[in-house]
Amino acid sequence: MCLFSKLAYILNQIAIVGMSIALVVATGVMFAQVIFRYCFGMGFSWVEELVRYSGTFLAMFGLSPLTRGNSIVKVDLIFNRETAPTFVKVIIDAFVGFCLIVLIVKGADLVSFGMMSRTPGLRVPFGMVYTAIPMGGCLGIIQLIDRWILRPWG
Repeated sequence: MCLFSKLAYILNQIAIVGMSIALVVATGVMFAQVIFRYCFGMGFSWVEELVRYSGTFLAMFGLSPLTRGNSIVKVDLIFNRETAPTFVKVIIDAFVGFCLIVLIVKGADLVSFGMMSRTPGLRVPFGMVYTAIPMGGCLGIIQLIDRWILRPWG
């Protein structure tokens, strides 16, 4: 296993831990909100925002294990991934790579633009929330390149 594959594996494990943390935070905060609202008659305005942003990080971190396992959403209507000719696999991977690069570029634009305004409930810069988009794209690209190194369209 080459150094790049080891790095990709470690980053994939970090993404899985990040997904777990995002899910636990969202579930825990939402559970606490329900308890506070129904038992004590008070709630917090920032909980809905935190759960939404946790879902964003969960989805973006999920690009890493999905790309690594070749589980990115694809249409099997015409070609099944396992039985498709090599040129179709190359086209599919190129399209996935293109989409991930678009996520990185446009996500970086959103991060820089979002630093100028703050979220209404948590009062953190939107750019901090938007960092999930280019991070997820970078993790996905790393896993896609690693997949090409380990088993190129085979």
